[in-house]
Amino acid sequence: MVNFIIKEKVRTEEIEEIYKLETLCYQAPWSKSFFHSCLQDCIFFVAYNKDNGIVGFICGKEIGDIGCIYNLAVHPSFRRMGIATALLRKFIEKAEHDGVKEIWLEVKRSNFPAISLYKKFNFEIIGLRKKYYSDGEDAYLMNLKI
Repeated sequence: MVNFIIKEKVRTEEIEEIYKLETLCYQAPWSKSFFHSCLQDCIFFVAYNKDNGIVGFICGKEIGDIGCIYNLAVHPSFRRMGIATALLRKFIEKAEHDGVKEIWLEVKRSNFPAISLYKKFNFEIIGLRKKYYSDGEDAYLMNLKI
């Protein structure tokens, strides 16, 4: 098991490291400018390991009583170690604290590990977005009522 801490305060200089992690995890990564905008008005948690730096992150937004998860990524070498679970739990706890009533997200239909994680937290598949991703793959629309 790897030791890590979850940090909420993300510094501008950490965006490069987050972007590198994003490009490692996704074929069509978000842009650096997206992550810079997340610093301004999003919920943004990172999993930090003292020997390896940032090994995971989650970012999303709260709009009134609705939360949206935009992105959750964990370095491939650090998967299945509880990092994604800890990040998702932290996001949900903050949303609950802030009065959010439900959280929405999209996930690739083929991303069985992520779907399993979300279901563990009682997210439900409530729809399908056809050809949602740049590679033409469909996305499940998932929702958690808090």
